[in-house]
Amino acid sequence: DLVARAMAPRMAARLGQQVLVENRPGAGGNIGMDAVAKAAPDGHTIGLGAAGALSVNVSLLPSMPFDPLKDLAPVSMLAIIPIVVAAHPSVPVTDAKSLIAHAKANPGKLSFGTTGNGSAMHLAGELMKQMAEFDMVHVPYKGGAPAAADLAGEQIPLAIVDLTSALPHIRSGRVKAIG
Repeated sequence: DLVARAMAPRMAARLGQQVLVENRPGAGGNIGMDAVAKAAPDGHTIGLGAAGALSVNVSLLPSMPFDPLKDLAPVSMLAIIPIVVAAHPSVPVTDAKSLIAHAKANPGKLSFGTTGNGSAMHLAGELMKQMAEFDMVHVPYKGGAPAAADLAGEQIPLAIVDLTSALPHIRSGRVKAIG
């Protein structure tokens, strides 16, 4: 959403027409990309999708409402946005090593929010759990901003989200970056 809103004024100036951003979160990006796939192929609808909706969901979900290879035409890669493992300041961890130790000492008691089921952030958390052999509960959100807000408000102890969503909370001290 942040990237699309930052690009919209520049695109509008270049195209000489208004550009509207309509954020349709959910289902790992499938809701928005499905709308793009079903839009009239007149060149007036452009979708901005992450890896989940464009490649990962096909492997994770039993059915897809669209075929990314047949129903969408790629234009360009627009951005690479880093992800961050972040914790509420009340969680006694400072880095990945202390997070793993804390999670192992408290099996199943930690939860982590992400941008949704099947997202790169969700898969990163599951991989971390598997590789370090500990358990924590996944809490899917409809995007990084809601997950980061709940982390800052201590609704969840951990989050794995895009850096753009977490950065304002990290800078304010309401959230600490772990990795």
